[in-house]
Amino acid sequence: MILQIILILPVLIGASFVAIVTTVALRRPLRDMLPALSASAIMMGLTLWVAAIFPAENPWPLAIVVLGSHAVAFAVIRLSERRRG
Repeated sequence: MILQIILILPVLIGASFVAIVTTVALRRPLRDMLPALSASAIMMGLTLWVAAIFPAENPWPLAIVVLGSHAVAFAVIRLSERRRG
């Protein structure tokens, strides 16, 4: 269990960076945070699923990475907006 957590942390960090970048990029045409975040999550989930990075028998690691990274992206983007004012 601890080994799985240690192995998934670098993936979660990288996925969080990708989620931040894609959400910010999608926010211009969509003009709102929630649709941009949702579209980014769907794209990341489908990309990781098609690439078969995670085993097909257990979808939970994929869901944890996508949801966790987009939760981090949401928090980082909201904090940066609050700092700007």
